[in-house]
Amino acid sequence: MDLATTDLWPIGGDAFVDLHRLTGLRTSFRLTFQAIAASREIEGSRAHFFWGYLIPSACPARAVVGAFDFAPCAGIALGMLSATPEQGPNGVSFLRAWIAPRVSGRLGLALGKGFAIEAEVGLEVPLVRGRFVFGDEVAYEVPAVMATFGLGLRYDFRQ
Repeated sequence: MDLATTDLWPIGGDAFVDLHRLTGLRTSFRLTFQAIAASREIEGSRAHFFWGYLIPSACPARAVVGAFDFAPCAGIALGMLSATPEQGPNGVSFLRAWIAPRVSGRLGLALGKGFAIEAEVGLEVPLVRGRFVFGDEVAYEVPAVMATFGLGLRYDFRQ
């Protein structure tokens, strides 16, 4: 789930493949597919938003202490943002590129038998910005910086 810095509460999910070293700095590379949806209502008008993107990222090191692991990471979200009005004046559908460098920290807790809970907190900086409006009301404006949060279950297939 990602939380944008607006009054929208976008909810979504992702799937990823993570390649990492088991020794040394434990460098890792991850490719994530993420899909997020949200809706916004203003004065009887509604707009639906959808983000879909790939996020290649790298974590130069991973610290492991007991059952916990932590990795600082950097990547870039590459995809699109679409908005579709359901009703209302001057609502125009659009499809825009979503290109956003991001930094994050991942914290994992090993549960055993290859399973771990992972939380990720980060910041994205969208390079393509714009707004979606109904009449004079802004339904969504792409922020200069966007906070992200994710919580999920991780499984290591080598177990």
